[in-house]
Amino acid sequence: MLRSMCWMTMARFQKASDYIDVARQAWRDKASCRNHDPALWDDDHPDQDDAIRICHFCPVAEPCLIDAIEHDERSTIRGGLTAAQRPRKKHP
Repeated sequence: MLRSMCWMTMARFQKASDYIDVARQAWRDKASCRNHDPALWDDDHPDQDDAIRICHFCPVAEPCLIDAIEHDERSTIRGGLTAAQRPRKKHP
């Protein structure tokens, strides 16, 4: 039963990589920031300390930070760190 349910879920996507991308982003539903103004996470927002404080108590801060590094996000606070504070992804 479980195997068929997973297959039915995957059938909604064009290719397997679409399914994988959605699964990787499932953590976003648990993010503490989802109920706040997204502008608060802009690196140049005057209240960015509030955003960083919210991130520090977020249950998914780690996957958020990893996502920001993997996608080389350069303009927002993610995982409790500003773009300048985050390590940069090394491109081959």
